[in-house]
Amino acid sequence: MKIEKVELAWLAGVIDSDGCIGLYQYKPSHGYNTIVTRPSVTIVNTNELMIRTVENIAQRLNISYYCNIKKWSESTNWKDCYSIAFQNKESALKILEESKNYLVIKKEQADIVIEFCKNKKNKHNKKTKLDDKLYKRIRILNKKGNA
Repeated sequence: MKIEKVELAWLAGVIDSDGCIGLYQYKPSHGYNTIVTRPSVTIVNTNELMIRTVENIAQRLNISYYCNIKKWSESTNWKDCYSIAFQNKESALKILEESKNYLVIKKEQADIVIEFCKNKKNKHNKKTKLDDKLYKRIRILNKKGNA
């Protein structure tokens, strides 16, 4: 199915407003004795229709994703929270390449994650100096609080 430009512009607006584009470092528990860096594009919102619309776009673009719902107890008086995440090299790269031309606020983070994804040969490459450089740049951009 063809994706319209307006849908990609809408997706970029959702990523700019309710998304997080980042690089995360962790030590895998399955035998690797090194730190691994992975990309992530995550969108979180209390509006289920928004997340389902992103899911529909991802399906039509043949991009893998993970959806989750956080249900709160009735005593909290909070709305349920929905999320969709693109957390591997291929899916993060594709969702960002498709929406990048329409991003405004998080365009620099998208450029960093795209560069990271394009420089990774496989899923479990050892951390490189470039990984560290990109990781530090995106951490500064995504820093919370007063800069």
